[in-house]
Amino acid sequence: MSIGWHLLELPALSVCAAALEADGVYVGQWMVSRPIVLGPLLGAALGAPFAGVGFGAVFEAFSLETAPVGGHIPINGAVGTACAVLMCAGPAGVAPAAALPAGLALGWAAARMEHIFRDRRAALAAEAQALAGAGEEMPWSSFACRSVGGHVAAMAAFIYVSSAAGGPAARAIWGALPGPLRLGFSAAFNWAPWLAAAILIRALVKAH
Repeated sequence: MSIGWHLLELPALSVCAAALEADGVYVGQWMVSRPIVLGPLLGAALGAPFAGVGFGAVFEAFSLETAPVGGHIPINGAVGTACAVLMCAGPAGVAPAAALPAGLALGWAAARMEHIFRDRRAALAAEAQALAGAGEEMPWSSFACRSVGGHVAAMAAFIYVSSAAGGPAARAIWGALPGPLRLGFSAAFNWAPWLAAAILIRALVKAH
């Protein structure tokens, strides 16, 4: 694989994806973290717009009816989409039928990291409360850097490592699978848009 991919393109795309993902919780709330937006953007950057749209649409539908309520943290659709697109459209050239379950697994793993981020936010909130109680000046730039910046850096590293290591691993595993298993995963991938469409229809019906 190209050294430039690992040293330049993948790090830049990972940082961009992580910055857009932060819109879901930390800043903006402009919906650019939604898979249906992030997927096509990454796909276009890689010259594979159809892969970006396809993965984005599937992950978007899968995450429509899940919300981070209480202690429940759903799959991170933005990270899952980013990893799937990068593995499929990047130099690794992972088959879409393999990139989809890999992206789902990585989105689930990224969601587990949110517990760590919640603990960090709670600690920063306690620190800010203590400073406010003492009447001291609030270092907002420091808080923003440690909170938002730390989150983006951690997610960028996760996306980079997952794509750099997961791409070749997923391709090797896919090649080693028996033919019937590959056919099964391919069939599941072909059915994924229909399942996603059913989830979307159900969500729209419930909304009305």
